[in-house]
Formats: sequence, structure tokens, C-alpha cells
Amino acid sequence: MRHTFRKINEAEFSDYVRTMFWSAGRIVDDEFIRERRAATQIDGAFGLFSQSNMVATIGTKQIQISVPGGEIVPLLVIGQGGVLPGHQGRGLMREMMTQTLEGARRSGFSLCGWTTSEWPLYERYGGGPATYVSSFSVQNRRTRIRANLLSNDLTCELIESATALNLISDLHKKSVESGQCIVSRERSYWEPVFERLNKGKSLDYLSVSTGRPQPFFMVCKNRDNYPCGLAVYRVYSKWEDGLSKSELELLFLISVDVESTIALYNQLMNLPLIEELHLPFRPYNEVLKWAVADGRRIIQRSTSDHVWLRIVDVRKALEKRSPGFLVGSLVIEVVDDHFSEIGRFEVSPNGDKLKVEKTSRSPDVKLDVSALSSVYLSGSQLASFAHTKRISFSSKEKYSQLASLFYVENEPYIDTDF
Repeated sequence: MRHTFRKINEAEFSDYVRTMFWSAGRIVDDEFIRERRAATQIDGAFGLFSQSNMVATIGTKQIQISVPGGEIVPLLVIGQGGVLPGHQGRGLMREMMTQTLEGARRSGFSLCGWTTSEWPLYERYGGGPATYVSSFSVQNRRTRIRANLLSNDLTCELIESATALNLISDLHKKSVESGQCIVSRERSYWEPVFERLNKGKSLDYLSVSTGRPQPFFMVCKNRDNYPCGLAVYRVYSKWEDGLSKSELELLFLISVDVESTIALYNQLMNLPLIEELHLPFRPYNEVLKWAVADGRRIIQRSTSDHVWLRIVDVRKALEKRSPGFLVGSLVIEVVDDHFSEIGRFEVSPNGDKLKVEKTSRSPDVKLDVSALSSVYLSGSQLASFAHTKRISFSSKEKYSQLASLFYVENEPYIDTDF
């Protein structure tokens, strides 16, 4: 049966949301549709139609991402994908992803990104896991920040939700500029997030649970009284046999530097009656573990892939990033099975950027576009791809050159969903 793939219009948005979330088993009501409309760029919302019926969805939006070296690059986010039961297993998602990736390349993007519920499903499109997040718990009794890390120039205080909303976008942008994370969000992203939190809802849009505690907002200020960090958290009050077992859930911690991060953690850990802190969405190498006197009280519960990257224009993407510590030139061959392409590029340092030229020289390194997408931000370990034969190289010296190219000081971290 022929299908039509096109942008949806405003009158079709309700069907768009129902199709997307029904495919994931999520009940949809009018309030949820209004909530999703506030968070959706409708000019990037697409539907796949069987005759006049929407049977599948996919959505796109443009954001900015900081790549190694600090350059801000447009990233086309792909998400909101869903195929209704009864239409699954027919290649509809592949059809939509192919058209979306081809459209991104025609529009001049070099990078696409998404989050995924299934690894194999999206690796076949040439994407790879590029950033990771970890979940930690803090056994709070007798856990304290090392005294020499605390600054007398920083103060923390609680503020109202509306004040926090006015601060958070600018703080997020400064966080990217200082290298604390690599994607900043505008106010239009935070408004529906704050609305959900203030209504006692989960940050997970697939969850229908309500009745969660109201959030608290804590700002960190420097000696000139300028905001330099913000923590958003909830406290779950629990008592057993007259003793407090209350728990704190950290929802967001945004800061312009490590000192502000530590100052906010110090305040959260000194709140009265808190037995345990839960940090569900933090960098893999969480600074708190090394900032406390007893690192074993910071327990890493899980680590998972977060944002997947898909390079759609190899030359353009490589030209945007830092050369790291690369010395000399390196010929890289990239195989893109999805687009049935093989590209060969000679890369060499050109100041703080890479010089990238097509070449017919024999390759020093061969890899597929999924592997390149994974290591592009230096979030995935290059050695893992070499050990599993996803990357081949002509000599150990050439592998060392490749490793020096993808070296970064800080792991890439994105603190919001897509």
C-alpha cells in the first residue's frame, strides 16, 4: 500500500500526538495534547499517511551543539517517532528515517541526533552512541565536601519557580560556553518542563503518574551577586520509627563552573533530615565522587547511552571540530552503508580547526559512519571500536594519531532530553 509522507498541519496535531504515544502504550488526553503542543515545533512534525489516516510519526527540530574545540554547530534533532500497532514491521520507520536524513543533508546539516529506546533499531541508520549519563546515589550521613574545595565567595539560596525560569536559559548558555555541558536550551524548552514539575508530574512524558512533591529551586551566586548555578530538586519525606529517611531527587544542576557545582552540592547535602540523595542524570565522571572525603558513599547505580549522533556530511562535520593533539596528516576512509557511500579524507591541523580534503591516497584508518559518529564528540572510547574491529588502521602509529585527534579534556555531557 502506498503511503504519503508530509508535514502535518495544525488541525492534525491531536492525531499526531495520539499516533506517537499510542504506539508506545501511553494514554493521551486533551491536557497532554496541549502540553505537547507547547513543546513541539509543528513545522518539524511529519506524518506518514495511509490514504487519509496517520499511521506513523516523526519530528525534527534544530538546536545548537558545541563540538570539541568550542564551535557551535547546528544539530537536527530527530524524535517523536512512532508507528501504530498493525502497521509495525513494514519498514515505515526506515522509510521516514531515510527521508529525514536525506532532507537534513540537502538542507546543509552535517549532524543529526536523537535518543533511542532500542540500540540495533537506530544503529542501522548510521548513528552511534555519542554521550552517556549515569545515575548516582549519595549516602548522606557523614558525607561531606572536602573543606579546601569550598569557596567563601559563593552563596546559595532558595528562589521562586518564576525567578528560576527567568534565570535558567542564560545559565544554561553560560554552562555551554564554559564547557560544563554541550547543548543549551532556550526558554521555550524550559517553560513546559517547569509546568510539569509544578503540577507534580514526572519529567518522563511516557509516565502518567502525578502527585509528586513540588520542586525547590536553589540558586548559587558569586561575590558580585550574579547567578552562577541553579539546582532544581524534589524532597520525598519519609519517616520510620520516628526517624527521618527522607530522600532528595536532583532534577537539574546547571552551573558555569566546577566551583558552583560543588557549592550547590554542599548546600543540598547539608539540608536537614535528608538520608539519601538521588542524582539520576549526571556525567559519567561525576565530580562529586572526587569532591567528598569518602568517595565510596557516592554510589554509581547505572550508566547508559544518552544522545546518539549521526554524521550526514563527513567533511563538513570534521572541519568544525578541533584537531585535538593531532600532528601531521591522516587519511581516513568512512563507509556509509545507509547512503551506499565511501568517502576518503585527508585531515591535518589547521590552527584550532581541521583541514579536510578529499583524497585518493591509501587510507591510514578505515571505519564506518556509525563508529565515526560515536567518537566524534569523544564520548565513546576509540579503543573499544578498535578492539571490536569497527576501526582498522595501517599501523600502531596511525592509531595513535587517530587517538590524538579525538582526545578531549572533558567528556561531552548533555543534561536534558531531546
